[in-house]
Amino acid sequence: MKKNIVFFILLLVFAIVLFSFLYLIGFLNLFESNFIKNIKLLDFTFLGKSITIIYFVIITIFLIIVIALMIRLIISLKQDNLQLTSMNVDELSIQKNGSEDITNSFDKLVSSLDKNINAIQKYTEVIDNDMDKINHLKIENTIQENIDSLCQDFSQLINDIIQSNTISELFEKILFWGVRFSNSRRGSLMVVDKNKELYIYKTIGWSENEKQRVDDIKIPLGTGIAGKVAAENKRIFVTNIENYEEYDFKYKDKYETKSFISLPIFGTKKVVAVLNLTDNKKGLYTMNDLEIINIITRLSSKIFELIQIKKKMFK
Repeated sequence: MKKNIVFFILLLVFAIVLFSFLYLIGFLNLFESNFIKNIKLLDFTFLGKSITIIYFVIITIFLIIVIALMIRLIISLKQDNLQLTSMNVDELSIQKNGSEDITNSFDKLVSSLDKNINAIQKYTEVIDNDMDKINHLKIENTIQENIDSLCQDFSQLINDIIQSNTISELFEKILFWGVRFSNSRRGSLMVVDKNKELYIYKTIGWSENEKQRVDDIKIPLGTGIAGKVAAENKRIFVTNIENYEEYDFKYKDKYETKSFISLPIFGTKKVVAVLNLTDNKKGLYTMNDLEIINIITRLSSKIFELIQIKKKMFK
């Protein structure tokens, strides 16, 4: 986030320098300088002073637009950075009523998307006043394309999970879609066995050495992050491991972004698995990421129950 802010500040400085050069060219043409007459590409004194005045008006309008856009982007990035750094841990108890939770998660996601769309629309209004709504139309098309893409991905996700015929197939799809929708580089799914211990069922983004090291490791419920999620039926959302004091992480150095999400998958009256996601490709996980993954785990919990019912019926 800081790198983005620095980049836009440098871009703003570059724009100011560039427009200063353009103003200098205009003044040299206005006063019909001999220096400018020697440079054919920059000389338009022969067109008259009225053209020079029009030239000044045009570059002034563009300068105002560029400065307004850059300042707006820098302020927006700073506000996002403050919101993310002030947010550390979100632990929310999960109710067992699956259908209500799925609806609530969808509502939260839609509300968050509406806020982002409203912010972009306000931003486009500034451009409309100077650019005759050209950029406004482009941004509207981009927003619509993003919404259409998100709806298409959700439709594919729901169909894929609903068509699961076995528990193992369902678990693999949960991990795949969880990693994809959260933009994670690494993910794992841990399953609760008969001895009330967690073991790693499947991973994405792990090296072969890492997989071999944890093959025989089992975590009792209530121990560690995943054990706590499974025992207390809570989701844990951490943006900075260094500031999370409730648990001493043994492998802090292996977290590239110092951020992770861990959510339970509820089966028949109990937690049956835990989904862990780490190393977000964009840096830190957001509340949007959390709510999207929550939808996946809620839907999966209901499908898990249906698969269990189907197994009992056809025994």
